[in-house]
Amino acid sequence: MKNIDKKRLSNLELLRIISMILIVSAHYVIHSPIFVNGLTINKYILNFISLGGKIGVNCFILITGFFLVKSNFKIDKLIKLIIEVFTYSVIMLVITIIFTKEKITIIGLLKTFLPIIYSNYWFVTNYVVLYVIAPFINKLIDNLNKYEYRMLIIILFIILSVIPTFTGSNFIYNNLIWFIYLYLLAGYIRLHYEKKHEKNLYLNIAISMYIIIFALSEIILIIAKYIPRLLDNSMYFSEINKVPAVICSVCLFLYFKELKLESNKYINEIASSTFAIYLLHDNYLFKEYLWAVVLKTSNYYNSKFMIIHYIITIILIFIVGVMIEKIRKVLMEKPIEKIIEKIKKVINKFANIKRNEN
Repeated sequence: MKNIDKKRLSNLELLRIISMILIVSAHYVIHSPIFVNGLTINKYILNFISLGGKIGVNCFILITGFFLVKSNFKIDKLIKLIIEVFTYSVIMLVITIIFTKEKITIIGLLKTFLPIIYSNYWFVTNYVVLYVIAPFINKLIDNLNKYEYRMLIIILFIILSVIPTFTGSNFIYNNLIWFIYLYLLAGYIRLHYEKKHEKNLYLNIAISMYIIIFALSEIILIIAKYIPRLLDNSMYFSEINKVPAVICSVCLFLYFKELKLESNKYINEIASSTFAIYLLHDNYLFKEYLWAVVLKTSNYYNSKFMIIHYIITIILIFIVGVMIEKIRKVLMEKPIEKIIEKIKKVINKFANIKRNEN
């Protein structure tokens, strides 16, 4: 297990990339109006690629929990994360002002300069909070034996996933609670997982569950022709905490965890930029303009070239994201490190004062 921390293999880094592909693919569909008239096959393709976004999110948090459960809290990483989010938020504000007619209000400026507090990116806000409280979650985990830990995972799964799936009521659910659950689940896999099956079984289950989610979505769409109010529920079983999506996510994670893949610098380089890709392509100010005007996705929904446009779009978003992130690192890495050192000195000084008082 120690080698996992010292030198990350590329198996879970590859899963990061695939997870981001699933997320961007979902955004390709949901951020533009869908009017598919002629090519019925396009309807199925669009529905199929739209269903994996939340599965990708689940995998991201599982990867995070898997590594953090055996790691110490690092203020450096937290500060770098906050600065990265702030930087991309400001970059996207500038791009929005230059290229769009979007009116920037005072609230808009506040949201740009305080992106985590105002939850400009719902994922980022919950991720940052999860990272901050991770040391306390780890203390809880350290005080649970294997049986207690397993029971906690099962009870929370019933409360947060099973009941909501079969009743439609997320009675105590919110995104942060769900992220904490996924963290605990990944921690259990890291600490107590015992290999019982071949990795291909997990992949087969993951693929099967995705096909089931797709089939259920199509059934709902068919019924919605007669009961229109069901149309908004066509992605119900692909939602982040629904049982089929959870099973699909966990099995996908287990497959890549068991995948024997040596460290690959290209995979690791792209994987290290996935967070930046998310911040760039899903900014609340720019995303509508990006999909509707720049990429013109809805223009291709009725085209026989739709699948080609989709593939090119994914590749372009990744290329641009990786390039911009590399430039950001070159320009900002050293200044950021100096800022972090100053912040750490202030924190340590404050901590020492408090320690002396006690």
